[in-house]
Amino acid sequence: DLQIRGASFYGPIPFRAPRGMQFIHVAKVLKTLGRPHVGASVIGRDWDDHTSPEIIAKRLIRGANPGAILSLHDGDDAALTSDRSATVTALANVLKDLAGEYRFVTIDHLLSL
Repeated sequence: DLQIRGASFYGPIPFRAPRGMQFIHVAKVLKTLGRPHVGASVIGRDWDDHTSPEIIAKRLIRGANPGAILSLHDGDDAALTSDRSATVTALANVLKDLAGEYRFVTIDHLLSL
């Protein structure tokens, strides 16, 4: 939080529990801190090195609906240098496939609704 505030960001800083785990105490602490808890509606499961871009995209497209939050990863605990080319390709495919049907917005935008 200090680095985010140090960059002159003053809005609410959303929190996503690691691995999506939601414990009752997390909600209480976040409420006390005035921080929104943001989960994911659809998980691409893109952390598996053997998952193709097509499979990742199919999961996301199948789960898409108005207000859905799609989750992809840019790294993981085990290998911060993991190859994420499948994720990048999948995201491009998802954006292209769903662009006519959905509008993509940031978490900040969703929270402002």
